[in-house]
Amino acid sequence: MLPAGFVEYGEAAADTAVREAAEECRVRVTVSGTPGVHFGTDDPRNPGYLLVFRATLVDAVAEPVAGDDAAECRWFGRDDLPRNIAFMAHRAAVTAWRERGLPTGEE
Repeated sequence: MLPAGFVEYGEAAADTAVREAAEECRVRVTVSGTPGVHFGTDDPRNPGYLLVFRATLVDAVAEPVAGDDAAECRWFGRDDLPRNIAFMAHRAAVTAWRERGLPTGEE
């Protein structure tokens, strides 16, 4: 799945994306643009919306390292993505990226 998590009370969604990248992948990013919005009903915790931002590494050569609740973390090219991506909202986001190179919602 993509690095993701829940927005903390009083936290902006873009700040959540930055925090989750640091917690789950040990990389620092800046985010930009309008987030893509993907809905899913197959997360056993609750149905939810996944907001996907365009992110840029602060350190362009940083390598992701699994942290927090991630078992594994690494970069993938469009043609090398795993087939078994958890959660329908994550699969929709990956499909949008594969097809357009952007999260849904960005033009």
